[in-house]
Amino acid sequence: MKKILTQHLKCAILLFAVICSSYSGFSQSKKAPDWVWSTPVHGDTYYGVGIAKLDQDNYRLSARKMALREIVEKIFVSINSTSALSLDYSDEEIEYKLKEQIDLASSSLLLGHEKMDDWIDKKTESYYVLFRLDRDIYEKERDLHFEEILKNIEIIQGDAEFLLNSGELTSAILKTSKSLKILNEELSIMLEPKYENALNSKRQELLIELESQLRRVQFKHNATYLFDVEDPEPLTISQLAYDKVSQEVLHKLPIKLITHHGDVFWYEFTDYIDGDQLKIYGLFPENKYAKIQLEVDFPIPHDVKRDLDPSIWESLKSNVITVTFKSYAINVISKNNPNKYIDKSYLRDYLVYIFEDLGIHQPAPGEIPLMEMEINSTNTVRKSYNHYSATIMGDVQIRDYAFNKTLFSYKFQPGISSAPSVQVANNDAMRKLIDQNAPNYLEDYLKFLCSKHGSRRLAGD
Repeated sequence: MKKILTQHLKCAILLFAVICSSYSGFSQSKKAPDWVWSTPVHGDTYYGVGIAKLDQDNYRLSARKMALREIVEKIFVSINSTSALSLDYSDEEIEYKLKEQIDLASSSLLLGHEKMDDWIDKKTESYYVLFRLDRDIYEKERDLHFEEILKNIEIIQGDAEFLLNSGELTSAILKTSKSLKILNEELSIMLEPKYENALNSKRQELLIELESQLRRVQFKHNATYLFDVEDPEPLTISQLAYDKVSQEVLHKLPIKLITHHGDVFWYEFTDYIDGDQLKIYGLFPENKYAKIQLEVDFPIPHDVKRDLDPSIWESLKSNVITVTFKSYAINVISKNNPNKYIDKSYLRDYLVYIFEDLGIHQPAPGEIPLMEMEINSTNTVRKSYNHYSATIMGDVQIRDYAFNKTLFSYKFQPGISSAPSVQVANNDAMRKLIDQNAPNYLEDYLKFLCSKHGSRRLAGD
């Protein structure tokens, strides 16, 4: 019996030893790896360690970003220690420049990086991750990346030169602008000096080329033009610009219209064999003439534009074009129905004032009017105790004078007001009528003026 008990005791001791040994091994496997306390250092490899709390959203991604940031900072510390050129970045610039690169796993700056290990600290509920980037792979990938960029730009500029020689100045300008945009995007991130110097050198070369191309755009000198509403065709200004080197007329230029001393309210640009044409369908003259100006508006990115010579943008403006306005006659007939308190037509005076601004006048003796406008208005005033209630309403019809055919009509929403005097009540009622109707009435009337030209394009659309 004693022998049997001794054997059981030995087995128990042995089992306990095995359990302890297993527990010890398990505990040992949960210890923090050495890299958690000290980031590895190796001359040919960059290492980075990241940490994030487990309760944090996307904790793995956050830890990864931290690890990659450490790698990037080591790269640039290494570069600065071996280069005669130092990188002069502020903390804010570094933060800005690193953000997008580290967010993208396939970033050209970090191609070749790989995850080596990770570990969870249950006591602090933290996640650790170790990344590395082989220096040789990094430098090889960086060289290939920038070689590809410069090769791509060479192809684009080859196309630009071909277009330039083919008389396509506009397209050549846009190609060169595209190349500069690519370079600016690359230069906006952190770069090693050798790459930054190479890209900056190419960028300066292309800026000079783009300025040279833009200076080739030349507007033709323009004469004085006549705008005549009675003319069945719109006012057309042709041959807006040409290439002063090749003398070829430029087509499909992105031109915008600038107005001075008058407002062109209906226009369009059309392509023509002799260059682009500006077609004007209607305008507000000032003192019977208007001055307008044209400007080439190339869609060049802002970061490219700001580095070009400012004088270039002035050279892309035409000289000021004078457009005289041939006033036309319209016979105004006013049918007013005032009561005893009213002695004039507020609506008629307002409309005649507008028409005078548009260059319309009452026919002179012997002058045949183009159209006839009939204004029907009613001014009603009622007295109630010490106040007067005024209502002004009306409608307008425009007819062809020769055929007595109605061409345009508009019914005004009434203006209603109450005031201590007739004059104040009527003035306020007229203001309300104008506020309610003026924008819609003017828009409809201007559309009517231009409808015979077949255009439906508003300026600025």
